[in-house]
Amino acid sequence: MPRANEIKKGMVLNYNGKLLLVKDIDIQSPTARGAATLYKMRFSDVRTGLKVEERFKGDDIVDTVTLTPPLR
Repeated sequence: MPRANEIKKGMVLNYNGKLLLVKDIDIQSPTARGAATLYKMRFSDVRTGLKVEERFKGDDIVDTVTLTPPLR
């Protein structure tokens, strides 16, 4: 599972039981020495279409999902 700093636009995460499509990522670098870089991510819920916003530290582990189109 990748860390938050490895996530890119277009990836899908499984977070809090929701499938979230990454729409935008803002990186907030700290000015203090010991502070961690924050990644503010904007998502679209794959199932409902609602917009979701979450913050992660660069070392946070996230669960990515690979979506495939349904078979016919």
